[in-house]
Amino acid sequence: MDELRALQNLAYVRYCTQVGISRNHPDLRTMPYPEFLASAYWKVLRSRLLVLRGGACESCRARAKVELHHRTYEHRGFEYWFPGDLIFLCAACHDVTHEVWRADRGSCSG
Repeated sequence: MDELRALQNLAYVRYCTQVGISRNHPDLRTMPYPEFLASAYWKVLRSRLLVLRGGACESCRARAKVELHHRTYEHRGFEYWFPGDLIFLCAACHDVTHEVWRADRGSCSG
C-alpha cells in the first residue's frame, strides 16, 4: 500500500507540473469536499474532461448544464488517473442517480 501511495503521489506531482497548478495544498483526499470541488485540481480536471467527453450528459445526452459526478470516492484526488470514476450528468439525471443510491443504501454522501 505504501508503494502504491508513493506512485500515486509521484503521478500527482507530475500531473500538477504538467497542468501548472500548485501541489502545495492540503491532501486532496482528505480536504473537506466543498474545498475539493473549489480546488484548481478539480477545476482543471473538470474542464479537460468536459471537452474530451463532448459536454453532454453521459446518461441522456442532453446538452443542458452538466455536473461532474463521482461514481466512487475511492480514488479521490487521483481522478485524473481514474477517469472512469467520474460521469457528467445533467441535473435531472444527477438527481435520479442520487435517488437510486439513497434507495439502495439509505443515504447519500455525495
